[in-house]
Amino acid sequence: MEHRYFKPFPLPTEPHFRDKLFDIRNYAAFPGGIVKNTRAIAAAIHDCHKSGGGTVLVPEGEWLTGAIRMESNVHLHLEKGAELRFSPDARDYLPVCLVRVQGVTCYNYRPMLGGEEADNIAVTGEGILNGQGEHFWQWANNRTGLDDSCWNKNRAGYTSKDRVYGTEEASIRPYLVQFTKCKNLWLEGFTVVNSPFWSVAPFACDGVIIRGLQFKNDRKNGRNTDCVNLDSCRNCLVEKIQVLESADDCICMKSGRAYDGVFLDIPAENVVIRDCDLSNSQGGGIVIGSETAGGIKNCLVEHIRVADCGTMVTFKSQPKNRGTVENIEIHGLRGESVRTVIRIWYYEYRSPIVHVEEGISPFKNIEITDITAKKSKLALVINGCEGAEFGNIHLENIHIGEAETVSDISHEGSLTMKDVVVGSTSLDAPV
Repeated sequence: MEHRYFKPFPLPTEPHFRDKLFDIRNYAAFPGGIVKNTRAIAAAIHDCHKSGGGTVLVPEGEWLTGAIRMESNVHLHLEKGAELRFSPDARDYLPVCLVRVQGVTCYNYRPMLGGEEADNIAVTGEGILNGQGEHFWQWANNRTGLDDSCWNKNRAGYTSKDRVYGTEEASIRPYLVQFTKCKNLWLEGFTVVNSPFWSVAPFACDGVIIRGLQFKNDRKNGRNTDCVNLDSCRNCLVEKIQVLESADDCICMKSGRAYDGVFLDIPAENVVIRDCDLSNSQGGGIVIGSETAGGIKNCLVEHIRVADCGTMVTFKSQPKNRGTVENIEIHGLRGESVRTVIRIWYYEYRSPIVHVEEGISPFKNIEITDITAKKSKLALVINGCEGAEFGNIHLENIHIGEAETVSDISHEGSLTMKDVVVGSTSLDAPV
């Protein structure tokens, strides 16, 4: 297939591991969901790492644990019937460490499963990662000012050392899975259940494979349980993801928020997302943004089914978030019962945004083709703002069976449409 904007890159391959097994039962791990196995799992991972690598086995059974920190050359394998059940006690995710929370680096509770600056890591198998998010979601209701506090310290004169949380008085929910600045990361096969916050959110990683994961995050009661968030990662392959239920977006690309994101300047780039089934979500199917300060570029999305979600495709950023979103191609999406088919817009979130000087995040060189949707409330939303730059946005072969509102378009820049039909209305012609 010829590409208009996307430039193919060598896709990442699975890392290799020594043929040596470390069974957590040999480290006094005890199943049943009552005894905490944090130390036993940590000892198995450490021995595996020190010996030159291999596989740490989580056998069938329910294993209660606190934070799990992976190390280089370790493959954590969850047998079918195995469930890592993460503790609902926030103290089990201390001491705090440097994490990125919704686009801002800060010190907070450790991710339930993660690692920092490690190479050759895998988590695979047909088991379950259960975040027991029902014990954490209420924090979003009781401590809503905390996110604002973190964001309001995201400006000149503050660093991540000024943003310290992880106490009873100042807590931000832990992520379920977050690897930070790792290389050659392979996640495959397991099921995520009820993440406390974002589910799988690697940050600043290079060479990432996320394949064949299932997500079951309580849509009604959950909060912000985005399924896959690629945050300032490069050289990534995401495929065969199945979202069965989620309380937020399904698959996202992000690169930091405002001052902190611009200061770190780590783009999300070279990403392929394909062959996924995304359904039953409060949020969007495929989402680019809203954290765009480091830039998002050279991404291909193809062959995705989106059903019963807020939007099929969303590009979003906040005014003066900066960071260019460019060279994105999206092809072959099928939608069923989505509220909005395509949305490209700038918006202000509930909390004050600390504006960054020198311009608004521009969207340019974006191609969206071969899209069908049976029914929606709103077909197309393309809204710029003062000073926004829309450059070379092309929509083609988009057929939407029925929509309560055909389009809401206000923009500055270059937008072209060809063979775009909503019901009996054709939107062909440059706008």
